[in-house]
Amino acid sequence: YASHSAKIERLDYWLGQYMAYLEESGIYDETVLCLCSDHGEMLFDRGTVAKSKPWNSAASVPLIFRGPGIRGNATITAPVITRDLAATFIDYAGGRIPVGMTAHSLRPLLEGRQSVPWGSLVHSGLGNFRVVIRADNASAIFKLICCNGPCPVRRTSAPPQEE
Repeated sequence: YASHSAKIERLDYWLGQYMAYLEESGIYDETVLCLCSDHGEMLFDRGTVAKSKPWNSAASVPLIFRGPGIRGNATITAPVITRDLAATFIDYAGGRIPVGMTAHSLRPLLEGRQSVPWGSLVHSGLGNFRVVIRADNASAIFKLICCNGPCPVRRTSAPPQEE
């Protein structure tokens, strides 16, 4: 996966350039930065690559924030979903989240003012699967995965250990 490594190196380079520009411009400390991915990557987990599998490797993505008011060096274990980024950006820009928008701002969570502003349930899907995740507390996460039709990969042997 040399091309994957090259992409990561290039991303790291340009992120560094962007952050240096913000620093030189004097606005680094007042800028909210968000680093996220649109999907995970199997990277040979369960003998497969790519995405479109209803498993943790493909469904979990990095989500990193830094900026004014955002808690530093904090890990948030509550389930969140990338569709909430739109509402979060609107909130930080001082806008009003439109009525009927199903996204929630992550700002209260990022700033430590509220644990989970929308409840403890998130759901998502891609292709023929849907995932529902519920967190009862910081140590208990329950997942429900269902396929609408045949699952992306049929299991032919004993299931692997729980992730």
